[in-house]
Formats: sequence, structure tokens, C-alpha cells
Amino acid sequence: MTQTTGNPPVPGRRRDLFVRFALVLTLALPVFLVVAALGTRFGLWPWTIGLGVLTMQVGSAWLMAAAVIGLLALILVAAVKPRRGWIAALVAVAVPVGGLAYGNSVRQTAMSLPPIHDISTNPDMPPLFSEAVMAERARSVGGNPVIAPNENITAFSRDNVTPFSGRSFAELQREAYPQIQPVVLAGTGQAEAYARVKAAATALGWTIVTDDAAAGRLEAVHTSFWFGFKDDIVVALTPDGAGTRIDARSVSRVGRSDLGMNAKRLDAFLEQVK
Repeated sequence: MTQTTGNPPVPGRRRDLFVRFALVLTLALPVFLVVAALGTRFGLWPWTIGLGVLTMQVGSAWLMAAAVIGLLALILVAAVKPRRGWIAALVAVAVPVGGLAYGNSVRQTAMSLPPIHDISTNPDMPPLFSEAVMAERARSVGGNPVIAPNENITAFSRDNVTPFSGRSFAELQREAYPQIQPVVLAGTGQAEAYARVKAAATALGWTIVTDDAAAGRLEAVHTSFWFGFKDDIVVALTPDGAGTRIDARSVSRVGRSDLGMNAKRLDAFLEQVK
């Protein structure tokens, strides 16, 4: 009579080890990306490292390697007896494939939107930031200068010509975000209008840095949870007949393209103050 043991044949043991390795590699990736993002937010390294190197370069390579290794693990589960480890192998494939699909979606969004990071209700004469805000912006590594949208021209390369190449931020904004317009509160005095502005800024989670009701001027900063990217906002109120006109501007401190976030921010803000 032949004795049997509880241990699987050698090919099965090797398969099991490979599947475990694929699963650990896949599950460690989200942890790595979270560390890259939060490390940037809390100042452990600049955004050029956290986003540019750790996320875009290392993270992308890790995603592709994990997807290939996960697929190999799934093939081994199907080919080597006893056929087990399906759930672990499927997870090892699904997570990196999902990450690659999300990354591709972000790239497609970036390609479809104008590469601008300065949005204003009045691109011809946008509200200006205070010296204090400009000083804070100057401390950003690789920061964006604040240039009049009519004079801020997108890059032009003969090797990569797009519908946005060589055109001004003002022109591209009017084309992509025509709804971004000043709000005029008819029959509303500046004090009441400013109260609405401040309430909207607070509700949207902005950090107010200039609170000057008498001058009709508010400046604020929005900080993203991931990476801690900061966008500066300035709101200016001026008399308009018997009412008050509200203009606003939102500008990213870093990054050529904002993926439409500044326009979304002003959309939400203007809707609240109407």
C-alpha cells in the first residue's frame, strides 16, 4: 500500500509560491502609491519626486510588471495540478489591470482638455493676487508663474502638434469653459455679496488667507488630499449699478495642466453665490 503525504507535488508547491509572490507584489503596489502621495503632501519629498518619479515612473513600471506576473500566475493556476489559488491569481491580475485602465483614462482626459492651469471669470482682466500669495507661490518647486491669460501661450512643438498648440490660455478657456462668467447679484450690496462669497468658500473647504470685506476681496487656497497640490483662488467684488459683480480666478501652483479642476472649482463656487 502506497503512503501519501499532505504535501502537494513539487510543481504545485512552486506554483503556490509564485501565486503568493504575485499577490504580494500586487497588494504592495497601492501601499507604495499611497506613501508616494502622502509623503508629498506632508513634505517628505517634492512633488517632482512623489508624482513624477515614484508614481509616474516607478509606479507605472510596477503596474506593468505586476500585470504580467499576475497573468503568469493565473496561467499556472489553470495548468498545474492541483488547480487552486484562483482567487489570489485573479486579484493579482485584476488590481494592476484596473490601475493601468485608470491611468489610461487619466491620460485620455488630459489629452482631451486644454493644457491650462489658470481659469478666470474675466480672462482679459483677471483679479490679481496679493504679494503675500505670490510669495507663497514662489516657494513651490517648479511652480507656475502667474501670467495674464491673454499672454500665456501653450507650448508649440512641431513633433507634437495638438489643437491647443501655440494658443493663449484665454482663447482656450473661452472655447473649453464658456460657462465661466462673472456673477452679477442685482440689488445686492457688497456686504451681503461678500457674505455669500465667504460662505461659499468655507463650504467648499477652502483655506481663507485674505478676508477683506471692506475692500470686497477674498483670497484662499485649496489643497488636494493626495499629494497636497495647492491651487490659489482670488475673488474680487465691484459695484455694478445697484448690485455687485463677483469675479474669481483659480490658478494651480504647479503642473502645466489641471485636468479641468480649476474650472470645476469656479463652477461650484459661482453656483453657490448666485
